[in-house]
Amino acid sequence: MILMRENLVNIIRKSQTVIAIILFFAVFSFCWWKTGFYLSNIQLSIWGKSGLLGYLWNTIICTLAISTWINSIFYIKKSNRIKLKWLSYIMFSFVSLALFATGFFNLNWGMVHIFSAWVYFFVYPLVIFIHSHLNRKTLHYKDWKEGISISISMIVLPILSVGLFYGLAIPETIHIIFVIIWNLKIAFK
Repeated sequence: MILMRENLVNIIRKSQTVIAIILFFAVFSFCWWKTGFYLSNIQLSIWGKSGLLGYLWNTIICTLAISTWINSIFYIKKSNRIKLKWLSYIMFSFVSLALFATGFFNLNWGMVHIFSAWVYFFVYPLVIFIHSHLNRKTLHYKDWKEGISISISMIVLPILSVGLFYGLAIPETIHIIFVIIWNLKIAFK
């Protein structure tokens, strides 16, 4: 009975992760289309500023944050290779909260939005790096290597691309792709 319940929870967790990612890409594509496929001179938060487009964008950001949080909590809980679980719970909850705040407080909120977006952008890779580093002796080598690689790529590639474009949408898109890769990795673990 417990095994069936655990399997059901895993199926739901994987499904909600995939559904949230599909919805994110659908809304991303819709916003991109509605704004004339113009990414190089804006930041993605512009899409969330007002109207139906803003409502859709901010809703999907909040949904992705909740999905990321649920996925992280179950990944940590399920894994017997993670030591200091309490620290991982706090770190991943914090970055999920920062992403949620980024969607909940749109660009009209000024510094609140900007602060939460920057915290999310810079702290998420740091959290994955710290998580992988602290568990380097207990994680499988492949999992440790992937965690370190994803965290480094999640920060280095967007930063390298900042100088190539006027706006931040391209670096933000690169960053979110690595967030999605990480979430798929832990969902299907």
